[in-house]
Amino acid sequence: MKRTRVYLAVSAVMIMAACSKEKEQQQGITESQAAEVVSASVSKDYGGLSWELRSLTQRLVFPTKKNGTEAVTVFALCDTTITDTIQHSASGLNISWDFYLDYANSYVCNPSQDLQTVQLVTNKSGNYTGPHLSSAYQCNADWSVSNLEPGLTDVLFNGKLHRNGDHTLTDDNGNSFSAKGSIDLDVNNVSVTRFLGMTQSGTANLVLTGSNSNGVSYNYVGSIQFLGNHKATLTINGNTYNITVW
Repeated sequence: MKRTRVYLAVSAVMIMAACSKEKEQQQGITESQAAEVVSASVSKDYGGLSWELRSLTQRLVFPTKKNGTEAVTVFALCDTTITDTIQHSASGLNISWDFYLDYANSYVCNPSQDLQTVQLVTNKSGNYTGPHLSSAYQCNADWSVSNLEPGLTDVLFNGKLHRNGDHTLTDDNGNSFSAKGSIDLDVNNVSVTRFLGMTQSGTANLVLTGSNSNGVSYNYVGSIQFLGNHKATLTINGNTYNITVW
């Protein structure tokens, strides 16, 4: 009887391990591939979120009218909305990217006409190609930007971002496959320097979902910590990945 119980216990452990492995294998992309997709959506090397925040901060500090002429001063824009477009592209030895972003800044002031916040809506489309990943994507975001008082060195971004993309992933053996996916970011107190556009601190919670070309779905949950000095870390399932940002 004792030996039978031991066999049963061992069998139960083996079944649990097999189920866990099967669940891991059922993900449509691996964790490392998921990390690469998320990292590219944030990294400056792929024209990601940190590029957006840098460009938007410059437009907040030095706002332009639609025809490209500079507005008199940001503090003369109370209760007005400015719309414009940002375009960027870059190419290097292994990575090339471009994006086109429409934005609308609504300047919100208090009764004393002191600037309090900027409500910011963006719509972005872009492409990138890298060593193991290429993508065409659409992205939209709603931001509330604060810390705008004169003399402060950073502005703060809070908001939500949604991004859809068609990806082509290549593994270490050179095999390629396609996948569709969406990223949802909940961004909290991300600090960006006013004049250099460098991301200093803040966090973002994320959900990545989608399916590969065989119809196998995937779902990953994680977080991003912005560290300053062009560094950020992505954490998924307790594993950490480095991201280069502005």
